[in-house]
Amino acid sequence: MFANTVDSVNGVPSCANGAFLTGLLREKWGFDGLVVSDCQAIENELPAGHNFTQNISSAVALSIRAGTDTDCGAGGPYPEEYRDHIQSALDQGLLAESDLDRALSHILKASFRLGELYGNNTVPAQTIGLDVVDSPEHRAIALSAAEQALTLLRN
Repeated sequence: MFANTVDSVNGVPSCANGAFLTGLLREKWGFDGLVVSDCQAIENELPAGHNFTQNISSAVALSIRAGTDTDCGAGGPYPEEYRDHIQSALDQGLLAESDLDRALSHILKASFRLGELYGNNTVPAQTIGLDVVDSPEHRAIALSAAEQALTLLRN
């Protein structure tokens, strides 16, 4: 239901890679969930780390148009790139309302699926009790998945 974007492929930061996020992930693979950037990826990867855009407003616009529905929204001492810069991107003509509508539809769909907008127990995710969280059975499954997913990469 969620996809996370981090780093880059062939020089295009993942959070701005429309070929992957829209073309491959959504159109070819049929992904119907929410794409969230890594925390601070929009600002750190696009204008700063990769010099891919000139400023944070253009980074926000490019990421939304490419298919990153929202930033991680770290809060606290970290900036929330979308919240703080969407208006500037709109004002500069870098982003259209239809781009925001598409991203918002993915966000709302995920919220409905998670039961965040219902406020009752009609969605399975709302009925999971604390007795299930961090249970021995789930720890074993997580360990098995981690062991099977290990990959050694060479820089």
